[in-house]
Amino acid sequence: MADTRLLQDIQAEEAVVAAIILDDREVVSESVTSLLTPEMFVDGPCRAAYRAYLSLRERKADTTIITVIREWIERGWIDAVDRETGGQGAEPWLADVVGKHWTAYGVETHARIIRDLYERRTQFQQAQVMAREAFEGPIVARGVKVRGLKRYSA
Repeated sequence: MADTRLLQDIQAEEAVVAAIILDDREVVSESVTSLLTPEMFVDGPCRAAYRAYLSLRERKADTTIITVIREWIERGWIDAVDRETGGQGAEPWLADVVGKHWTAYGVETHARIIRDLYERRTQFQQAQVMAREAFEGPIVARGVKVRGLKRYSA
């Protein structure tokens, strides 16, 4: 079985989160939102931060560490984010991410990396399903006629 950790880049995810907090200008917003959806983020806290960002952006509110934390609290996500930071806590985690990635430079490149890896993970998952079905037959079609073929079992 292949190691899917090769199909994720947590640093790129964190860099995008930092960029949208550090530089909430329209040019950054458009370049990121045109490329990414929350589902493309592997890291739970990064996904939650991006969801908060989209919600804040929709309301035309500023995106800052404080407003992202407030959004997590208001949506009831803060406890889950706290748990997913490995005991660091949501607010210290977010401050640490922004401190590590102190510029929005390269945000579009980082967003493209996230999107590319998401597409590759999706292809990998589809290939796994196809491989399983090649050996076992489609899960929903076992014992029934599928595309003119009947699966027989001994």
